[in-house]
Amino acid sequence: MILIIWSDPRPLITLRRLLARTSYTLIPLSVLLTKYSSLGRYYSYWTGDTVYIGVTDNKNTLGAICLLFGIASIWQLLNLLSNGPYIVHRRRQVTVHVVLLSMIIYLLAKSDSVTALTCGLLVASVLVALRIVLRKKSILVHALLVAVVTVPTLVALGGIMPEMLQAMGRNSTLTDRTLIWQWVVKLVPNNWVGAGYSSFWLGPRLDEMIVNVTHVWIPNQAHNGYLEIFANLGWLGVGLLGIVIFWGYGRIIRLWREGSPVGDLMLAYFLVGVITNLSEASFFRNSVPAWLFFMMAVTMPVIREVRSMARPIRTRLWNRETTQVEGQYACNYGTSKLAFRNSVDMSAT
Repeated sequence: MILIIWSDPRPLITLRRLLARTSYTLIPLSVLLTKYSSLGRYYSYWTGDTVYIGVTDNKNTLGAICLLFGIASIWQLLNLLSNGPYIVHRRRQVTVHVVLLSMIIYLLAKSDSVTALTCGLLVASVLVALRIVLRKKSILVHALLVAVVTVPTLVALGGIMPEMLQAMGRNSTLTDRTLIWQWVVKLVPNNWVGAGYSSFWLGPRLDEMIVNVTHVWIPNQAHNGYLEIFANLGWLGVGLLGIVIFWGYGRIIRLWREGSPVGDLMLAYFLVGVITNLSEASFFRNSVPAWLFFMMAVTMPVIREVRSMARPIRTRLWNRETTQVEGQYACNYGTSKLAFRNSVDMSAT
């Protein structure tokens, strides 16, 4: 999927269409299933409470797709509001994204996914700040991003401000996640290379985890992406992951500073990958949406404009012929400078 998007002759329009068509399909369908069908919900085996899953197989995955597509809608809204009268059918598109965001908020409330809700609020704040307050102010951007990552890290791993967790309906163990983390560290056979790729949750280690922590259900992840890498690949894997994260961050910041039209969106998806892995393990899991969007962000190419094509259109606003520019974009991984023009062909959304 990532290769198809970035290798397309018009990657920006391809990205917008991907986000639009998937969100316009998955979000309304999830609302219908959670509200009117038993396919979108089930009853918890332990408490008997209703668990809403929409088009997914668990509430955390539903929260993840709401998070990712909600950020995309906020990004589109910022584009629509900033480009002003140059966009055809601007009011109609704003209405669509407002309705979509209302559906996403409804699904987040139903799914009770605290990870998605908390991460969404933090990343949305960063996205708005990048557009309105911190334009090209690199030092302030670095400080803001460090704070956004540090605060949830201290709350989740450091045990700081437990009243914040209680306000979100969670206890200090993060639904027994901290107990799993303690036993994962104890059961790692080799701190340098781990248990082997995707091999930790097998054999006697899994038996000990069930006996001492979960008792009746079978765990298949550490509920922390960084600890999961440590369990499978040890400090060597954690170091390689750190290289990928810092390299990707530097690349995204450079492209955002150069004026990439999707730089702020890719930075938002990068933050989603970094923050959500504090309580869920998605690194190197190709079926997990957060990992796919994280990889799309760190592999974002330099995008330059090859040519632009003007075509006449008739709008209701002025009832006369005007011109709409459709930008033609191409990818260039070897070019250090970026030349582009913001496309106003928002019909792709």
